[in-house]
Amino acid sequence: MKRRNSGIKPINFFFNISLFLELSINAKLSVRPSLRFVKLGNHVEFDNKNYPILIATDSEVTQTYLTIPLYFKYLILQQPDIYLLFGPEVGYLIKATTKTRFIDNSEETEEITSKIKRVNFDISTGIGAELKHIKEKVVFFEIKYAYGITGVSKESEWLYNWKTREICFSLGIKF
Repeated sequence: MKRRNSGIKPINFFFNISLFLELSINAKLSVRPSLRFVKLGNHVEFDNKNYPILIATDSEVTQTYLTIPLYFKYLILQQPDIYLLFGPEVGYLIKATTKTRFIDNSEETEEITSKIKRVNFDISTGIGAELKHIKEKVVFFEIKYAYGITGVSKESEWLYNWKTREICFSLGIKF
């Protein structure tokens, strides 16, 4: 069975919620432990030309995690503050589902939490900017990329053992 487009056809957009604490090490370096609630998705299309008995056309896996990233923040420019982020992230799987579409246009959703590893490890990197705002508040924007270190599937029935990947755009207020 072939996967078309390496499973990357549509892009899935999800919202996440994050809280963090920033601890300064020196004028340029700080450490930022966080707590995030995040959804990740994976989309696979199946090539039915080579496998005419295959009745599914595509499948979407959605994984919901509670993650704890530990970012190191390095200031590269001041006013506006522009910085780099890098560090590990560990996630705990709360729920996973798959939605499969069939050649007759019907759909089936299945809870697959027990078929996915509960713990996920990522390495993250990114860039951000902070703009000083009134009343001691800071508005920030970040772009981060996370890549899974370990595969997430634990059942032999999966066709491949995928790793999580995430591009995250963040906009927030720092108090």
